[in-house]
Amino acid sequence: MSVTDIGNHPSAISIDGNKVTITRLTIDSAELAEFVRNQVDADTAVKNVVLMGSAVASFGSTQASVTLMNDQLNSAMGTFTKETDRLFNEEDGEFVAATEQATETIAGLFDPEVRGSVTDKIRETQTDLMNALTRQILDQLSLSNATGPLVALQKNIVESIHAPVEKKLDDVLAQVAELKTEQAVDDANAESFEKSTAKGVVFEKRVEAMLTPITETLSDELADTSTMEGLIKNSKKGDLLVDIDPTVAKDMRITLECKSGSVSKPEVRRQLDAAAENRDAIAAMAVFDSQEHAPTQQPIVLHGRDRMIVALPEENPEVVLNAAYACLRAVALRDVDAVDDQVDTGAIRDGVNELNAIFANLRKINTAHNAIQSGLDAGRAAVTELVEKAKATTQKVSTALDVDDSDQN
Repeated sequence: MSVTDIGNHPSAISIDGNKVTITRLTIDSAELAEFVRNQVDADTAVKNVVLMGSAVASFGSTQASVTLMNDQLNSAMGTFTKETDRLFNEEDGEFVAATEQATETIAGLFDPEVRGSVTDKIRETQTDLMNALTRQILDQLSLSNATGPLVALQKNIVESIHAPVEKKLDDVLAQVAELKTEQAVDDANAESFEKSTAKGVVFEKRVEAMLTPITETLSDELADTSTMEGLIKNSKKGDLLVDIDPTVAKDMRITLECKSGSVSKPEVRRQLDAAAENRDAIAAMAVFDSQEHAPTQQPIVLHGRDRMIVALPEENPEVVLNAAYACLRAVALRDVDAVDDQVDTGAIRDGVNELNAIFANLRKINTAHNAIQSGLDAGRAAVTELVEKAKATTQKVSTALDVDDSDQN
């Protein structure tokens, strides 16, 4: 097929924007002529053929461009692959070698064992900074630094607590002095109590309480006369007074002096005589709160015709007091005509001696009983300890047997 201009006219093709005008154009093509001849609308058929050809021609140009681009891209990729292999090959790549060398260099720079490395320099700098900071802190906390905060704090603390502490100390010293004074007063009071009539009054009440049962049994009348003036002017001698049962003897009295301190035997006799006179009593008894205070060695002692000294023991003092009163009452009754023949003075003294022997044996028995009781307590404790040890040993043996049985199984 060939295209030929008609005559010598200008170009048969003109372009105006998107419009293409074809004039006086002859196309020598049997295929095109046959195609157009068979079409109903020859103009439209030619137009379609031109458009189709234009599209095909355009596609062919684009395909050529793509092929060229592919060839260029393949060439560039080959070059890139070669360069990449040259740089990054694991065995001899230039970049890999440079990276390994840089890694070694950097490792050397930060190796703490290498003198002069970055890490070593950082460590030295850190050490220098810590030493400098430590010196500054120690200097600030040193008491030798007059301008340091610790010195100022110490001064403030001392000033803030000195006055209160000093005042508190003065208060404490004052309280100590007051306590000493109170203790001295207490000691003086205790000493005064030992020497004063207060202790005597307490003992008088105790003697009265112990003597009341036997006087009531005998229908005698007991009275506290320690605060009452008697027949002697301004005299209160005779702490207790017993009026014997008037059905037995009329106007028959026994007086008692209660002693809570030591008194000599002659002085006791003088006081008993004065008490008997003051209370118009036929007999008189001095009752001491302990054997140590009494001027005698035995619990009951007849002192003269109708005077008696009694020392109360720590245990069962009421027994001694009741026995002494019964004996002195019998002595008093010997002067009564109605019973004069019935009273045997020698028998009374023998009875007193026998009572003292009984009381001595009672003291021995009490001492032995206490010793036996202590021994029994110790024995019980020892038995209890042995029983506990036996239980513990039995438990150990039982445990051991259980272990042996388990091992054999």
